Amino acid sequence: MNPYLGLGIFRELRDISKFKTVRVSFDSIEWENEVDLDPKVLYYERKDRGIKTDNIKIYNIF
Repeated sequence: MNPYLGLGIFRELRDISKFKTVRVSFDSIEWENEVDLDPKVLYYERKDRGIKTDNIKIYNIF
């Protein structure tokens, strides 16, 4: 999350009370201020940093 906390609406999430409002929403995570992260973004961020992604499956339902 750290790379995003300085960008646009993500700045609001630097407030820990707002950050703690995170919840699972469909196939993503979302905060009460309607900020969300696409699962593909999370997957590719991990992969680009060399974090093992063998057990992660991405489903495209559209």
